[in-house]
Amino acid sequence: MRKSDIISNLLGDILLPLMGFLFWDWGFYFILLFFLLDQLARVVFLPLRLKKLQVKPSTANQFFLRSLVWFIVELVIVHCCVYLQQPSIDFQREFTAFWTYEEIGFQQGWLLVPLLVLNEWMRITQEEKQRLPHAYRVAVLQKQQVNAYLRMGFFAVANGLLVFVILPEAALTVGFLGFLTLLVFYPKVK
Repeated sequence: MRKSDIISNLLGDILLPLMGFLFWDWGFYFILLFFLLDQLARVVFLPLRLKKLQVKPSTANQFFLRSLVWFIVELVIVHCCVYLQQPSIDFQREFTAFWTYEEIGFQQGWLLVPLLVLNEWMRITQEEKQRLPHAYRVAVLQKQQVNAYLRMGFFAVANGLLVFVILPEAALTVGFLGFLTLLVFYPKVK
């Protein structure tokens, strides 16, 4: 991966949630919702990205469908993990708290969605302007799918552990963010 991609991933996917956990009292589920919305934006913009790459429609449809299915599976596994860690959780109340969370006078949900859309649009535009090689851009998309598999594996292991032991929210949060940090660097995209 390019250094700018690594820095962007470290700042957006790891540093911001870590700061939220340490300084703003963000919980594990709050961080996961933030992360899942980002992943949803990537899946939603995947057809446009594949179109810009001029991938054959049949291949693009298969790639998109696989990404969508894996996102849904990841969504379910994540929610199972959160439920096993905190069986009394009220998902609707927690999602509402996430959506209506206010920073500097704005409810986060109404600000976050346009920012995610803008972020994905800017990524695609940046890739076009920089004329990144086709093979590199396809490799980045493939890495995103591999990372989804690996994240599902992380949450499957966490679910297995939570069946037998109670893991503190802090341990799950640090473990997840640490795992995301590893995924920024591995597997490598050349």
